[in-house]
Amino acid sequence: MKNFERIEWIDVAKGIGILFIIFAHCYIPNTLPKKIFYSFHIPLFFFISGYLHKVRANNQFFIRKVRFLLKPYFFFSIISNLILFLHVNFWNSFSVPLFIPYNKIVGIFYGIGNDLWMFNITLWFLPCLFLVSVGFNSLLLHMEEKKIYFLLLGSSIVGYIGSKYLYFSLPWGIETGFSGIVFYGIGFFAKKRNIKVLEVDKLFIVLILFFLNFVTAYFNSEVDMNLNKLGNYFLFYISAFCGAFGVLGISKIFVKKLSFLSFFGKNSLIILGTHTVFLMLLPYYYAYFTGISIFYTENILVNGTYIFCITLILELPIIFFLNKFNYWWR
Repeated sequence: MKNFERIEWIDVAKGIGILFIIFAHCYIPNTLPKKIFYSFHIPLFFFISGYLHKVRANNQFFIRKVRFLLKPYFFFSIISNLILFLHVNFWNSFSVPLFIPYNKIVGIFYGIGNDLWMFNITLWFLPCLFLVSVGFNSLLLHMEEKKIYFLLLGSSIVGYIGSKYLYFSLPWGIETGFSGIVFYGIGFFAKKRNIKVLEVDKLFIVLILFFLNFVTAYFNSEVDMNLNKLGNYFLFYISAFCGAFGVLGISKIFVKKLSFLSFFGKNSLIILGTHTVFLMLLPYYYAYFTGISIFYTENILVNGTYIFCITLILELPIIFFLNKFNYWWR
């Protein structure tokens, strides 16, 4: 398989996942859809990344991941902070003193999804995935497969303990990486061993997976891998894997009917790097140009759906523009 050959059902799954991420960010706090989506959307992307992992020499792999993960991370981080600077100093008000977000500049290198350190907080995933992928590649080169299985189990326990007792964030989401590498590793070995869970081709099995995801996510506390909030150990992993496998199953069964979603999957990195900026600024500029609030109803989900649709529309020209000039960031 060539390096850039696309797998359509994977692109469809990524498209579903990135749309769930956007909607979960559309100002719908304390709602069931957000709780469900948060239970598996990040594990889904860790799993897919592991599924697509190709073992290479450490130096070659490192260089590739710098190009495909860190270069976009720094590009989107710098552009986002520039937009924040212009918004606060010029577009928002001319009466405020010149504001330079020094903490956000430092936060680019700190690499954690915290409002104090990062304006475009969803970018936290890229440096975390970088550490996970580089670390896992090194394990594959220097450790027996059976030992890696036990290491993944131990990593899941370390990640869970960190979610309970670690009260600060480590650079580049290291603490989240202990949990993320579990999904990444299982994604890799699922493909390598041709595990049949990826061959789900029966709709009723997919529905059972989504039902199990719903139940376990419902009874678990709120999950947020960015903040390393996992809730109950067993409920977290069951809901994450059931939700992820459910999306993968739907993508394989309905790959032709859902092929339009592959557009969002192919451009999921651009969407990840830009949608939060739209969501942060949209309420202000929508009210500025229309004279009314974007939160025009008392129904949170209706507002969220409206914001979601506007965000998707705004994403389209950005996607086409950045694909045309992709040498800037890829």
